[in-house]
Amino acid sequence: MSGVKYIGPVFDASGYAEAARNYVLSIHEQGYPITLEPISFEEARPDLGEEKEILDQLAASDIEYDKVILHSTPDTWVFYGQHELDKYRIGYTVWETNKLHPIWRSSCSRVDEVWVPSNWNKEVFESSAVGVPMLVVPHTITVPDLAAPLPPLPISIPDSAFVFYSILQWQERKNPKGLISAYLAAFSGVEDVVLVLKTYLENHETDESRIRERIEAARARLDLEHYPEIVPLVANLSSLEILSLHQRGDCFVLLQRAEGWGLPHFEATASGNPVITPAFGGQTDFVTEDTGYLVDYTLRPVSNMQWSPFYVGTQHWCEPDLEHAIQQMKRVFSERDEARKKGAQGRQLVIDRFTRQRIGKLIVERLEAIDQRS
Repeated sequence: MSGVKYIGPVFDASGYAEAARNYVLSIHEQGYPITLEPISFEEARPDLGEEKEILDQLAASDIEYDKVILHSTPDTWVFYGQHELDKYRIGYTVWETNKLHPIWRSSCSRVDEVWVPSNWNKEVFESSAVGVPMLVVPHTITVPDLAAPLPPLPISIPDSAFVFYSILQWQERKNPKGLISAYLAAFSGVEDVVLVLKTYLENHETDESRIRERIEAARARLDLEHYPEIVPLVANLSSLEILSLHQRGDCFVLLQRAEGWGLPHFEATASGNPVITPAFGGQTDFVTEDTGYLVDYTLRPVSNMQWSPFYVGTQHWCEPDLEHAIQQMKRVFSERDEARKKGAQGRQLVIDRFTRQRIGKLIVERLEAIDQRS
């Protein structure tokens, strides 16, 4: 018997769900028997188009299976997988700091093997004494057609403006204050530049005034004679509108303190845009000196993440060097041919290594190897 059940949040709007959808479809497209048990991390439901029909069919399919992929945070694996103890259980997850919480480490020891998206994550899990076999299964993406028509963005940007842009939730790990401070300091006195912040706090529908207040507070802290333009984009965009943002943007920039993979960085790279990001985290599997602009950093204890019990002060993440970030942004702005070349090389890297066909083949080869051990 060869088959797999995939337990994951494929229908919601979380980053976990976006990754899970691509993995499920990549396995299905390779012809490997798969059924789907949807779970949910949040209430928001994106428009999935034709792919939803395929996912619905897989969720309704009744196949025999001997393996289960638990795609969620490890603390939930015991709950979602409690009725699958007779199966070969694979836990798939991602983490952002340099050390796992003890609950996660204990949960990882209770499955047969663990998959993570980045080489950096594999090092973190292994250094945290996760003793089961591990495999790096990178995220995958449908590489966008840059010539395809896309819907307009719900904001106005001058055609002549050079557009830095970022996609992030406004929280400590994503470091929006650092990004805004670096951008304002880099381009004070410059007129033809814009920073578009696709962001939210808790609710896309009601957060815009609170986001604008935070941007104004960041401006006030620097006390500059001239403030380059910042355009907040708080609306809940469709996947096609997100592609429109990548297409209009000239350089993606995010000065986060920790990232397990970096889906917005990944989408920007696949869209042919250079990326500015710290040289710490899973995004360094595809953002390199050849494909983007890495920012120096120092390590410091995790703080201000009390909303999650799994971030604690004994873990470390990075503090980006804002002066170096300023230099990198200025370099992109002034050396545009170089930036476009890096962006093109990044897009080619995604085509060469991270398409759904390539990652689907990697997953199925591992599933078949497990089959042969039985």
